[in-house]
Amino acid sequence: VKLAAQFFSNTVANAISYCEKKNVLLNSHWDEASTCFKLINNWFDLLNTQVPVDKHAEGYGKDLDVQNKILNDMDELISKMRVHKHRTLLPFQKGILRTNQSLINLLNDLRTNHKDIQYIITRRLNQDVLENFFSFVKGMSRGNYHLTPLEFKYNLRWYLLGKNTNIVFTENRNTQDSSEECLVDNCLTNEIFKKADLNIEVVQENKEHNDFEDLKIPSDYIELLENFEIETNMDALNLNMIEVDCLQYVA
Repeated sequence: VKLAAQFFSNTVANAISYCEKKNVLLNSHWDEASTCFKLINNWFDLLNTQVPVDKHAEGYGKDLDVQNKILNDMDELISKMRVHKHRTLLPFQKGILRTNQSLINLLNDLRTNHKDIQYIITRRLNQDVLENFFSFVKGMSRGNYHLTPLEFKYNLRWYLLGKNTNIVFTENRNTQDSSEECLVDNCLTNEIFKKADLNIEVVQENKEHNDFEDLKIPSDYIELLENFEIETNMDALNLNMIEVDCLQYVA
């Protein structure tokens, strides 16, 4: 998600427009691409608000006309989008459409039952904690996707008893190890594991080779990137012509 948010950003959208003005892009659909990137960036910001008023996006409900337009434009984009060789919507597309509609319905429902509700901090509307917990508990069982109630009961008991529960992980699980702390820091099972003579083999992974070490970027691309950064920063600073000339001279 982090890489996707960095890719579909205003910076990339502005870079596309900048490259077109410099006659670097040969594709004629650069304007649509830039608009699409900006829309996804605004949608990301809207669904990730952390405070009522922020420089990127306000809490949902502070500016409903603009915010609902972002949701509606995103719905239209996703509804018309078709992934290669697929004639119907994929699960991630259905999830986006359902998320947008659920956010609108949630605010309406809250305002109906609680008149003093003005906005929603959307960052709090996620289930990451629950998903991480369930992934950890499921990893303690055999490698299947559907835990039985009895398996969940005993795995939850192990999870509550000690933070070293990764010792009881099965080798054929379909989840990755978790580095999260347990709900109980000091417990009986934890002390038992510490005192027990367990032969736990620790394998140190070799450092991955960096494939970009030998990558050579043409000098004209580097110069284009530097000019883009200079012009972008100058636009943000609102400098006059004399200050712009001085900054370019120093750069």
